[in-house]
Amino acid sequence: MAINDFLKKQQIKKIILFMASVTFAIGFAYAIYSSPELLKSIDYKQVSFIVLLGVPCTLLLNAVDFILLGHVFFKPVPFIRALEISILSSAANMLPLPGGTITKIAGLKQEGVGIGKASGVTIIFGFIWISVAFIYAGISLFFYSSTTRAIGLTLLAGGAILLIFLIIVLRIHNKSNTLILAIILHRFTLVFVDALRLFWSFNAINSKIDLLQSGIFVISGVLGSVVSIIPAGLGIREGVSALLAPTVGLSASSGFIATSINRLLGLTVLSPLAFLLSYRKTN
Repeated sequence: MAINDFLKKQQIKKIILFMASVTFAIGFAYAIYSSPELLKSIDYKQVSFIVLLGVPCTLLLNAVDFILLGHVFFKPVPFIRALEISILSSAANMLPLPGGTITKIAGLKQEGVGIGKASGVTIIFGFIWISVAFIYAGISLFFYSSTTRAIGLTLLAGGAILLIFLIIVLRIHNKSNTLILAIILHRFTLVFVDALRLFWSFNAINSKIDLLQSGIFVISGVLGSVVSIIPAGLGIREGVSALLAPTVGLSASSGFIATSINRLLGLTVLSPLAFLLSYRKTN
């Protein structure tokens, strides 16, 4: 019975992954059909920034994330070990479950942390990221124009309230102010790098935006991750970006294509790294 249930779950995962991939492909094709000019003059300098700077910075920051998780439990984690978890968790995010989260929890378990505690702290880290993304997007919307100021203020307030609550939770569990500050600064850096990658992605297809405008789109990553049944928010993040694009004077197609390019370039760098790491571990 248990084996049958497991097989059914695996089949459901494959179906969800297939449907998400088809939806993503259709959306990408429609965006190109609607605005074919966006891919006619790609700025490869911007593309190189994403591949050579953006994606490696994201992987390094994810490694620091695991090191900070270890510090919460007074478990020092070597950087190379943390980088391996970063690569594998990023690859696992393409599974139709919160695969990245599961990989981190498994990594903490190997460091001697109980699954319950590891799950709880990993979830808190995730909510800190959500709160920071709301604050970042809120600031961007607040200063972008008077028409988006109210929405920006709402996001800013919501993110700040959530962040204060999470800080209180960490303090109740006797986590040091230094560690809490490090976690928050790390999260702001992670969100900034995400905004920077989106800035390069939009400019790669000559949809000119500045860093203030690109900050608005970080909220799409949060919404994509919340729908954890979809692999890495596949199609969700791109769809949200398409909806947000008109708020900064861009077409919906440019929002979908730019976010897709950011994703695909990330996979281009990540896939061979994850394959080589998996191969090394099994041989």
